[in-house]
Amino acid sequence: MRRAHDSGRIPSTREGPAYTDRVSRLFWIGVGAAGGIVAYRKTTQTVQDVRQRSFRENLSKVARTATNVAASARYLAALSADEQTAEVVDIRRAPAARREQASPGN
Repeated sequence: MRRAHDSGRIPSTREGPAYTDRVSRLFWIGVGAAGGIVAYRKTTQTVQDVRQRSFRENLSKVARTATNVAASARYLAALSADEQTAEVVDIRRAPAARREQASPGN
């Protein structure tokens, strides 16, 4: 009787599904680790940026971001309502907040 691996092929040293599962798991662990590093760096940079800005500047940035999210949501809602065209809201930059100058006596 001939076995399946005797048909002229070199038998594989890898085990079928178990090998694939291990490689897949290793791949996703690597993707997760890379994603975690990127998220950590982005969060650290965001925290540093927030600490460098005044309260008014932070509030202005949050308001602009919320306005952009709302505009995007309206745009996507209009697209999903099967409209041929959807209006995009023009969002202009708010003027930057003035920083308070520290007086020499402080």
